[in-house]
Amino acid sequence: MTVPPPTRPRIPRRELVVPTVAVAVAVVAPLLVAARLPDPVAIHWGFDGRPDGSGPLVLDVTLLAVATAVVSLLPLWSAARADGRAARLLVALAHGMAGLFILLRLRTLQANLDAADWTAAGALTTFDLLLVAAAVLPLGALGWWLGGRHPARVRARHTVAPVTLPTDGQLVWVGTQTWPAGGALALVLVVGGGLLSALRVAPGALTAGAVLVVAGLLVRLLTSITVAVGPSGLVVRFGPLGWPRVRVPLADVTAVEVEDVEPMAYGGWGYRAMPGVRAVVIRRGVGLRVRRSGRPDLVVTVDDAADAAGVLAAHRAAGRDGSEE
Repeated sequence: MTVPPPTRPRIPRRELVVPTVAVAVAVVAPLLVAARLPDPVAIHWGFDGRPDGSGPLVLDVTLLAVATAVVSLLPLWSAARADGRAARLLVALAHGMAGLFILLRLRTLQANLDAADWTAAGALTTFDLLLVAAAVLPLGALGWWLGGRHPARVRARHTVAPVTLPTDGQLVWVGTQTWPAGGALALVLVVGGGLLSALRVAPGALTAGAVLVVAGLLVRLLTSITVAVGPSGLVVRFGPLGWPRVRVPLADVTAVEVEDVEPMAYGGWGYRAMPGVRAVVIRRGVGLRVRRSGRPDLVVTVDDAADAAGVLAAHRAAGRDGSEE
Protein backbone atom coordinates (compact mmCIF):
# COMPACT_ATOMS: atom_id res chain seq x y z
CA MET A 1 0.00 0.00 0.00
CA THR A 2 1.31 3.43 -0.93
CA VAL A 3 1.44 5.86 2.01
CA PRO A 4 0.57 9.42 0.94
CA PRO A 5 3.15 12.05 1.87
CA PRO A 6 2.28 14.25 4.85
CA THR A 7 0.45 17.42 3.94
CA ARG A 8 2.36 20.66 4.41
CA PRO A 9 0.81 23.07 6.89
CA ARG A 10 -0.87 25.99 5.13
CA ILE A 11 -1.64 29.50 6.32
CA PRO A 12 -5.43 29.98 6.48
CA ARG A 13 -6.61 32.61 4.02
CA ARG A 14 -8.47 34.53 6.72
CA GLU A 15 -5.15 35.19 8.46
CA LEU A 16 -3.50 36.55 5.30
CA VAL A 17 -5.94 39.42 4.72
CA VAL A 18 -4.53 42.05 7.12
CA PRO A 19 -0.81 41.27 6.51
CA THR A 20 -1.39 41.30 2.74
CA VAL A 21 -3.10 44.68 3.01
CA ALA A 22 -0.13 45.95 5.04
CA VAL A 23 2.36 44.92 2.34
CA ALA A 24 0.15 46.43 -0.37
CA VAL A 25 -0.06 49.73 1.53
CA ALA A 26 3.73 49.78 1.92
CA VAL A 27 4.18 49.49 -1.85
CA VAL A 28 1.17 51.24 -3.39
CA ALA A 29 0.59 54.22 -1.10
CA PRO A 30 3.93 55.95 -1.89
CA LEU A 31 3.40 55.46 -5.63
CA LEU A 32 0.00 57.15 -5.49
CA VAL A 33 1.48 60.35 -4.05
CA ALA A 34 4.97 60.19 -5.55
CA ALA A 35 4.52 63.52 -7.39
CA ARG A 36 3.94 65.29 -4.05
CA LEU A 37 6.98 63.87 -2.27
CA PRO A 38 10.46 65.42 -2.08
CA ASP A 39 13.41 63.61 -3.61
CA PRO A 40 14.96 62.18 -1.50
CA VAL A 41 12.35 61.60 1.23
CA ALA A 42 12.83 61.67 4.97
CA ILE A 43 13.18 58.07 6.17
CA HIS A 44 14.38 58.48 9.77
CA TRP A 45 13.32 60.69 12.66
CA GLY A 46 15.37 61.45 15.78
CA PHE A 47 14.34 61.39 19.42
CA ASP A 48 13.26 65.03 19.11
CA GLY A 49 10.70 64.02 16.48
CA ARG A 50 12.46 65.82 13.64
CA PRO A 51 13.72 64.11 10.44
CA ASP A 52 17.45 63.33 10.58
CA GLY A 53 17.95 60.89 7.68
CA SER A 54 16.91 60.62 4.03
CA GLY A 55 16.97 58.26 1.07
CA PRO A 56 15.55 57.77 -2.43
CA LEU A 57 11.87 56.92 -2.59
CA VAL A 58 12.61 53.55 -4.20
CA LEU A 59 14.84 52.66 -1.24
CA ASP A 60 12.17 53.76 1.23
CA VAL A 61 9.48 51.68 -0.53
CA THR A 62 11.70 48.61 -0.81
CA LEU A 63 12.91 48.62 2.79
CA LEU A 64 9.49 49.20 4.31
CA ALA A 65 7.80 46.65 2.05
CA VAL A 66 10.35 43.97 2.93
CA ALA A 67 10.20 44.80 6.63
CA THR A 68 6.38 44.72 6.59
CA ALA A 69 6.37 41.34 4.86
CA VAL A 70 8.87 39.87 7.32
CA VAL A 71 7.18 41.03 10.54
CA SER A 72 3.62 40.25 9.42
CA LEU A 73 3.98 37.10 7.30
CA LEU A 74 6.80 35.20 9.01
CA PRO A 75 4.82 34.76 12.25
CA LEU A 76 1.96 33.29 10.19
CA TRP A 77 4.34 30.78 8.63
CA SER A 78 5.42 29.78 12.13
CA ALA A 79 1.83 29.63 13.35
CA ALA A 80 0.90 27.14 10.63
CA ARG A 81 3.42 24.74 12.19
CA ALA A 82 2.82 25.55 15.84
CA ASP A 83 0.34 24.05 18.28
CA GLY A 84 -2.86 25.82 19.30
CA ARG A 85 -1.57 28.08 22.07
CA ALA A 86 1.61 29.16 20.31
CA ALA A 87 -0.25 29.68 17.03
CA ARG A 88 -2.67 32.08 18.69
CA LEU A 89 0.17 34.23 20.01
CA LEU A 90 1.94 34.24 16.64
CA VAL A 91 -1.17 35.22 14.66
CA ALA A 92 -1.83 38.04 17.13
CA LEU A 93 1.77 39.20 16.69
CA ALA A 94 1.45 39.13 12.89
CA HIS A 95 -1.70 41.25 12.91
CA GLY A 96 -0.39 43.69 15.47
CA MET A 97 2.81 44.25 13.50
CA ALA A 98 0.81 44.63 10.28
CA GLY A 99 -1.21 47.40 11.93
CA LEU A 100 1.96 49.06 13.19
CA PHE A 101 3.56 49.12 9.75
CA ILE A 102 0.39 50.32 8.01
CA LEU A 103 0.29 53.31 10.34
CA LEU A 104 4.03 53.85 10.03
CA ARG A 105 3.75 53.91 6.23
CA LEU A 106 0.85 56.34 6.17
CA ARG A 107 2.27 58.64 8.84
CA THR A 108 5.73 58.95 7.26
CA LEU A 109 4.15 59.68 3.89
CA GLN A 110 1.99 62.36 5.48
CA ALA A 111 5.07 63.91 7.07
CA ASN A 112 6.83 64.06 3.68
CA LEU A 113 3.81 65.23 1.69
CA ASP A 114 4.34 68.58 -0.14
CA ALA A 115 7.60 69.25 1.73
CA ALA A 116 10.12 71.40 -0.17
CA ASP A 117 12.86 68.93 0.75
CA TRP A 118 13.28 66.12 3.25
CA THR A 119 14.56 68.41 6.01
CA ALA A 120 11.20 70.22 5.91
CA ALA A 121 9.23 67.03 6.53
CA GLY A 122 6.82 67.07 9.45
CA ALA A 123 7.68 65.88 12.94
CA LEU A 124 6.62 62.59 14.55
CA THR A 125 5.11 63.32 17.98
CA THR A 126 3.86 61.56 21.10
CA PHE A 127 0.40 61.63 19.56
CA ASP A 128 1.73 59.40 16.80
CA LEU A 129 2.72 56.82 19.41
CA LEU A 130 -0.84 56.86 20.73
CA LEU A 131 -2.11 56.27 17.21
CA VAL A 132 0.24 53.30 16.93
CA ALA A 133 -1.30 51.75 20.05
CA ALA A 134 -4.76 52.48 18.69
CA ALA A 135 -3.95 50.55 15.51
CA VAL A 136 -1.94 47.71 17.03
CA LEU A 137 -4.19 46.67 19.90
CA PRO A 138 -7.44 46.04 17.96
CA LEU A 139 -5.65 44.23 15.15
CA GLY A 140 -3.65 42.20 17.66
CA ALA A 141 -6.93 41.23 19.31
CA LEU A 142 -8.32 40.23 15.91
CA GLY A 143 -5.28 38.03 15.33
CA TRP A 144 -5.71 36.48 18.79
CA TRP A 145 -9.29 35.57 17.89
CA LEU A 146 -8.35 34.17 14.48
CA GLY A 147 -5.45 32.20 15.96
CA GLY A 148 -7.81 30.49 18.37
CA ARG A 149 -9.08 28.36 15.46
CA HIS A 150 -5.77 26.52 15.14
CA PRO A 151 -5.99 22.91 16.30
CA ALA A 152 -3.62 21.42 18.82
CA ARG A 153 -0.83 19.93 16.74
CA VAL A 154 0.39 16.59 18.09
CA ARG A 155 4.10 16.01 17.51
CA ALA A 156 5.93 12.71 17.69
CA ARG A 157 7.17 12.23 21.23
CA HIS A 158 8.18 9.19 23.16
CA THR A 159 9.82 8.35 26.43
CA VAL A 160 13.24 6.74 26.57
CA ALA A 161 14.24 3.89 28.83
CA PRO A 162 16.83 4.88 31.46
CA VAL A 163 20.36 3.63 30.86
CA THR A 164 22.22 1.61 33.46
CA LEU A 165 24.25 3.84 35.76
CA PRO A 166 27.70 2.82 37.01
CA THR A 167 28.00 1.85 40.66
CA ASP A 168 29.19 5.31 41.67
CA GLY A 169 26.26 6.93 39.84
CA GLN A 170 28.49 9.56 38.23
CA LEU A 171 27.61 9.04 34.57
CA VAL A 172 27.77 12.30 32.60
CA TRP A 173 26.67 12.90 28.99
CA VAL A 174 27.94 15.91 27.05
CA GLY A 175 26.90 16.94 23.54
CA THR A 176 27.32 19.98 21.31
CA GLN A 177 25.28 21.47 18.50
CA THR A 178 26.02 24.29 16.06
CA TRP A 179 23.98 26.31 13.59
CA PRO A 180 26.29 27.21 10.66
CA ALA A 181 23.76 29.47 8.95
CA GLY A 182 23.36 31.44 12.15
CA GLY A 183 27.11 31.87 12.40
CA ALA A 184 27.18 33.28 8.87
CA LEU A 185 24.31 35.63 9.72
CA ALA A 186 26.14 36.82 12.83
CA LEU A 187 29.25 37.57 10.76
CA VAL A 188 27.22 39.54 8.20
CA LEU A 189 25.58 41.61 10.94
CA VAL A 190 28.86 42.41 12.68
CA VAL A 191 30.72 43.28 9.47
CA GLY A 192 27.78 45.25 8.08
CA GLY A 193 27.34 47.16 11.32
CA GLY A 194 31.05 47.92 11.48
CA LEU A 195 31.09 49.25 7.93
CA LEU A 196 27.95 51.31 8.50
CA SER A 197 29.46 52.87 11.61
CA ALA A 198 32.80 53.55 9.92
CA LEU A 199 31.38 55.07 6.73
CA ARG A 200 28.57 57.04 8.43
CA VAL A 201 26.67 57.37 5.20
CA ALA A 202 23.75 59.10 6.95
CA PRO A 203 22.84 60.68 10.28
CA GLY A 204 22.21 57.99 12.82
CA ALA A 205 24.47 55.54 10.96
CA LEU A 206 26.74 55.17 14.00
CA THR A 207 23.82 54.16 16.20
CA ALA A 208 22.36 51.84 13.57
CA GLY A 209 25.77 50.23 13.03
CA ALA A 210 26.25 49.67 16.76
CA VAL A 211 22.82 48.05 16.96
CA LEU A 212 23.74 45.68 14.11
CA VAL A 213 27.02 44.74 15.78
CA VAL A 214 25.29 44.00 19.09
CA ALA A 215 22.62 41.98 17.25
CA GLY A 216 25.35 40.01 15.48
CA LEU A 217 27.08 39.19 18.76
CA LEU A 218 23.78 38.07 20.29
CA VAL A 219 23.06 35.85 17.28
CA ARG A 220 26.56 34.36 17.62
CA LEU A 221 25.78 33.40 21.22
CA LEU A 222 22.74 31.47 20.05
CA THR A 223 24.37 29.56 17.19
CA SER A 224 26.14 26.95 19.30
CA ILE A 225 25.31 25.14 22.51
CA THR A 226 26.89 22.62 24.85
CA VAL A 227 24.49 20.30 26.66
CA ALA A 228 25.55 18.45 29.80
CA VAL A 229 23.46 15.84 31.63
CA GLY A 230 24.58 14.40 34.93
CA PRO A 231 23.68 13.69 38.57
CA SER A 232 22.80 17.35 39.16
CA GLY A 233 20.43 17.60 36.20
CA LEU A 234 20.66 19.37 32.83
CA VAL A 235 22.74 22.40 31.84
CA VAL A 236 22.67 24.15 28.45
CA ARG A 237 25.50 26.60 27.79
CA PHE A 238 25.42 29.04 24.87
CA GLY A 239 28.21 30.22 22.62
CA PRO A 240 31.99 29.90 22.85
CA LEU A 241 32.06 31.33 26.39
CA GLY A 242 29.39 29.01 27.76
CA TRP A 243 27.20 31.95 28.71
CA PRO A 244 24.34 32.51 29.14
CA ARG A 245 23.18 29.15 30.40
CA VAL A 246 19.96 27.33 31.24
CA ARG A 247 19.98 24.94 34.20
CA VAL A 248 17.36 22.37 35.19
CA PRO A 249 18.07 20.83 38.61
CA LEU A 250 17.40 17.11 38.79
CA ALA A 251 14.78 17.68 41.50
CA ASP A 252 12.73 19.79 39.04
CA VAL A 253 12.59 17.09 36.33
CA THR A 254 9.22 15.34 36.23
CA ALA A 255 9.57 13.52 32.89
CA VAL A 256 12.04 13.11 30.04
CA GLU A 257 11.07 12.58 26.38
CA VAL A 258 12.45 12.94 22.90
CA GLU A 259 10.51 14.96 20.33
CA ASP A 260 10.58 15.58 16.61
CA VAL A 261 11.28 19.34 16.56
CA GLU A 262 10.11 21.66 13.79
CA PRO A 263 11.88 25.02 14.41
CA MET A 264 9.06 27.16 13.02
CA ALA A 265 6.66 25.55 15.48
CA TYR A 266 8.60 27.47 18.13
CA GLY A 267 8.92 30.65 16.10
CA GLY A 268 12.31 29.89 14.53
CA TRP A 269 15.86 29.19 15.60
CA GLY A 270 17.59 30.33 18.79
CA TYR A 271 16.14 30.62 22.28
CA ARG A 272 12.36 30.75 22.02
CA ALA A 273 9.73 31.45 24.68
CA MET A 274 6.26 30.15 23.85
CA PRO A 275 3.22 29.41 26.04
CA GLY A 276 4.04 26.43 28.24
CA VAL A 277 7.48 25.80 26.76
CA ARG A 278 10.95 27.25 26.39
CA ALA A 279 13.00 25.97 23.46
CA VAL A 280 16.66 26.04 22.48
CA VAL A 281 16.39 25.35 18.75
CA ILE A 282 19.64 24.95 16.81
CA ARG A 283 18.43 22.58 14.11
CA ARG A 284 15.46 20.58 12.85
CA GLY A 285 15.06 16.98 14.02
CA VAL A 286 14.98 14.94 17.20
CA GLY A 287 15.43 16.93 20.40
CA LEU A 288 15.28 16.47 24.14
CA ARG A 289 12.13 17.55 26.01
CA VAL A 290 12.29 17.94 29.77
CA ARG A 291 9.13 18.45 31.77
CA ARG A 292 9.73 20.63 34.81
CA SER A 293 7.81 20.93 38.05
CA GLY A 294 5.99 24.26 38.20
CA ARG A 295 7.76 25.65 35.14
CA PRO A 296 7.38 25.46 31.34
CA ASP A 297 8.84 22.44 29.54
CA LEU A 298 12.33 22.84 28.11
CA VAL A 299 13.08 21.60 24.57
CA VAL A 300 16.68 21.33 23.37
CA THR A 301 17.80 20.21 19.92
CA VAL A 302 21.06 18.30 20.14
CA ASP A 303 22.54 15.29 18.36
CA ASP A 304 22.01 11.94 20.13
CA ALA A 305 19.13 13.42 22.10
CA ALA A 306 17.88 9.91 22.91
CA ASP A 307 21.18 9.13 24.68
CA ALA A 308 20.93 12.34 26.69
CA ALA A 309 17.33 11.50 27.60
CA GLY A 310 18.33 8.02 28.73
CA VAL A 311 21.06 9.36 31.03
CA LEU A 312 18.80 12.06 32.50
CA ALA A 313 15.99 9.54 33.02
CA ALA A 314 18.42 7.21 34.80
CA HIS A 315 19.58 9.94 37.19
CA ARG A 316 15.99 10.96 37.83
CA ALA A 317 15.04 7.36 38.62
CA ALA A 318 18.07 6.95 40.88
CA GLY A 319 17.30 10.19 42.70
CA ARG A 320 13.67 9.22 43.16
CA ASP A 321 14.62 5.76 44.45
CA GLY A 322 17.08 7.31 46.86
CA SER A 323 14.53 9.73 48.23
CA GLU A 324 12.09 6.86 48.85
CA GLU A 325 14.53 4.85 50.95
